[in-house]
Amino acid sequence: MSKPKDISKKEYWEWVKTQAATNRKQPTAAEWRVIKWFRNNNLKFHFQKPIKTKGGCRCYIVDFVIFRNLVIEVDGETHNGREAHKYDCDRTRRICREGFKVVRITNEDTYEDKIDDVLLGIIKSRDIKCYNRIIKQRK
Repeated sequence: MSKPKDISKKEYWEWVKTQAATNRKQPTAAEWRVIKWFRNNNLKFHFQKPIKTKGGCRCYIVDFVIFRNLVIEVDGETHNGREAHKYDCDRTRRICREGFKVVRITNEDTYEDKIDDVLLGIIKSRDIKCYNRIIKQRK
């Protein structure tokens, strides 16, 4: 997603929100598995959530936001490589400055045999009450 040239911050923000809406209509297979897991465990979440940095100079669309400030990014093949890693690190740093905690998982982490352990581990480290509620519901 590259920013259109010669537009105001307000126009840029509107463009980012439109991009996020488009992305929500086309989840990847890995994102879809996370959506289903969240829904099956009655977790509130935002998918393809636009985040604006202070001053509005940069905007990012993150894969998921839960607990108001925990970002979960699902990284596929496009995140491999030196340049992608450098971009992801910079992006993560900027999102963290806005008060979010960012956790990155891979597509492989969303496979049926792993997704439960991966997402429960993230939730347990963040909100033990929510974790206990999910475990209790399963009994």
